[in-house]
Amino acid sequence: HSRPIGAGLNNLGNTCFLNSVIQSLTYTPAFANLLLSQSHSSRCKLQGFCMFCVFERHVMEAITRRTSRVITPSSIVNNLRNINKRFRLGRQEDAHEFLRYVIESLQKGCAQGHKLDPKLAESTIIHKIFGGNLRSQVKCTSCQYESNKYDPFLDLSLEIDRVDTVEKALRHFTAKERLDGSNKYKCSGCRKLVVAEKRFTIHDPPVILTIQLKRFSFLGHMGGKINKPISFSENLILGGNVLSEGQQKYMYQLCAVIVHIGSSTNSGHYFCFVRNSNQQWYQMDDSSVRQVNVQTVLNQRAYILIYERVKSNRESVHTNGNLNNGHANPSTTMNNNINNRQSSADVTMADTNGGNKNHKRPRDELVQQSSQAPVQAPAQGLKKKVTENKPPLLPGEPLPKKIKDNNGSVANPNGPRAAVSVKSFLASLESSSGSGAASVHKPPSSSPASASASHNYNSHNNSH
Repeated sequence: HSRPIGAGLNNLGNTCFLNSVIQSLTYTPAFANLLLSQSHSSRCKLQGFCMFCVFERHVMEAITRRTSRVITPSSIVNNLRNINKRFRLGRQEDAHEFLRYVIESLQKGCAQGHKLDPKLAESTIIHKIFGGNLRSQVKCTSCQYESNKYDPFLDLSLEIDRVDTVEKALRHFTAKERLDGSNKYKCSGCRKLVVAEKRFTIHDPPVILTIQLKRFSFLGHMGGKINKPISFSENLILGGNVLSEGQQKYMYQLCAVIVHIGSSTNSGHYFCFVRNSNQQWYQMDDSSVRQVNVQTVLNQRAYILIYERVKSNRESVHTNGNLNNGHANPSTTMNNNINNRQSSADVTMADTNGGNKNHKRPRDELVQQSSQAPVQAPAQGLKKKVTENKPPLLPGEPLPKKIKDNNGSVANPNGPRAAVSVKSFLASLESSSGSGAASVHKPPSSSPASASASHNYNSHNNSH
């Protein structure tokens, strides 16, 4: 049932950046449902700090606590250097950078002591919630030859210096770029340098879409900040102008907004706004918690926006009813929203503890297969397209033949996302005691920040 908002967080000395991120994630339904299930901590075997276990305990306390309305997040603050060695207690940090390292730390918890290589990172339930895939396409204007690359992302960092809305920033991010002059493209079809068009599109939209508006400049000694208002809406539609071809529209609902007041990332103050299960908005400013109207939220000069995917033609996600402890029930949001990407009678499962679970599951336990058509290959004999790394499976595509990795673990070369409900997912863990690291392919990234769209994808001009 819907319930009042949870507790505020004490500021332990320039920890407003931490408080705003923790509160925003706490009220992101798909992620909160996973934590409320306590499926990780009940099986975790890590010795020492585990961000996943700490976050589970925090969310349980924050949402269910009835005595005090303020919590001291000492279990997170005291482990800042375990989240990232660069963080220092008492020093202001960038909220976006902290968010990225929190996600990485949660993935390490899933790995259960195994090295968090790119393949394992993408196999985690954390990536299934927050991760998506971008397509980078270069098209020759002479012979129409196309070259496609696919890369994972955990958030989108959008330029805002020439736009005034989030929708325009997204269109700018996916706009065509002309490769000409000294930046001509060597076409594999023409076998010469040609004028080409390059474009990024969202190929696999995430369940949780995190958008960073690039307000900060790091040029010069102190850098600067773009402080102009950028309009955003409570409902965001990803349509054909930002998606790869053949995809229908996706609707997203705003869950949280992080705001920064000040002139640079190492000064000023962070606070956030979150939408509770009663559909009311609240300002969470360290220990202060107060209800606000939605217009107050939309008037903010946002730094980070967190959206959750909701109902579309191929999925049914209930956000206004069937609630559990103040959040959408896992049997609706988690079942329909996270695990709707693929259907098969034979899937390789990666549990939240990183174990390989190779179960053959009947189709009635899987989310219904999408009616969306798979990506069409070019006609045989036409040398038109080249794919230099395999695209993720779209809903409705069959699983490719399984292969074995270097460790002998069964792996899907396209990184399948097991389409199982939380209930059946947890049940499968009960029936198996394996704890080896799951292996699913993912392109390498040097840091959680590099998974952000703007950090990882601006270097592809002539890499095709």
